Amino acid sequence: MKLKIIIVAYYKSYPPESGAASVTFNLSKHLAGNRTLIQLNPRAKPHRFDEEFDIINEWGFPHNKILKVIGIFFRLPFLVNRIRDLNARVVIIEGAAWSCYNIALFFCIMAFLPSVRIVYHAHNVEYFLRKKKDNAVIAILSRWAEGFLIKKSSLSFAVSRVDAQAFEKLYGTKPRILPNGIDLAMINGISRQRVSEIRVKYGLRSPVVLFMGLIGFKPNNEALNFLNSEVFPKLHAHSPNIKLAIIGGKVPSTAPWMINPGSIPYEDVGPFLMACDLCVAPIFSGSGTRLKILEYLGARRPVVSTSKGAEGLQLRDGYDLVIAQTADEFVKAILHLIENPEIASRLGRQGYDTVARLFSWPSIIHELNSELLRLL
Repeated sequence: MKLKIIIVAYYKSYPPESGAASVTFNLSKHLAGNRTLIQLNPRAKPHRFDEEFDIINEWGFPHNKILKVIGIFFRLPFLVNRIRDLNARVVIIEGAAWSCYNIALFFCIMAFLPSVRIVYHAHNVEYFLRKKKDNAVIAILSRWAEGFLIKKSSLSFAVSRVDAQAFEKLYGTKPRILPNGIDLAMINGISRQRVSEIRVKYGLRSPVVLFMGLIGFKPNNEALNFLNSEVFPKLHAHSPNIKLAIIGGKVPSTAPWMINPGSIPYEDVGPFLMACDLCVAPIFSGSGTRLKILEYLGARRPVVSTSKGAEGLQLRDGYDLVIAQTADEFVKAILHLIENPEIASRLGRQGYDTVARLFSWPSIIHELNSELLRLL
């Protein structure tokens, strides 16, 4: 009898239009056993990918924060009933939303379904994000909830050694490692003709530098401000034909070097990546690991990133990507790669090989499958 697993996400995971969504969707897709992903997306239709992987759009909450917090407690019994009806033996809670939502679900499962094993999959160190983004009360609540989930779940996972060490320092418990991954088969199946169509559709004429990330997320906003106020004015003065393509939402400003189609369809993302000449990740804050870098390298694009952006990914400066910290270093690295396409191509190939070896979903999930079997 195959293991029955439910994955719960408090956000839309399919189509995977953000980093968190991509991680959750691919985790669900590649796990062994009978899997059901329950996501917060009440407007979408249920989706079946194969005989063992279903997506259920279970419930939704209003945009108002207070009503959202209240609403979750009213909906939790329905979610617990769904878990009972599906006869799940394992529930994986995706930790990419407020920890207090997750701990409420944890307590309900323990109270009404005590035989179910709970796995907490932390996408980042939530306390660090809340400490910078929210008031002290929310930060303290998040720290308590996150610590409880890390310590009390049957299994808990961090995305990198850096995050695992942070959890150990904060909560006295070191979770296992479940790195973010990428579905290389999807990218490798993209044809040259499809890439050409995307170039025409979005007006991508070389040289194009890509930044991809959810607009509104603080680390991404910091990165865009850095690119538009410090990096690209210098690049534009040197080479006015270099463009900055931004996908992940509408940017509330314009500049002569910007191409900003907003949030593009999921099926366009892979060929859009391949249609650009190089990619950047000037990330200066946050935790977890940057899935955008794995996706850049999965498309064999050369990458320029800060050391914070590449944190936890075991990538080598000058071999898998180029590390730059200041605006001048970014300008120098971007110009060097654009003016030396053979170096850029080699960097992209080497980065791809590393990602294929360390971060492909089939190899990552193999260890998780073994952990779940040992748990039961």
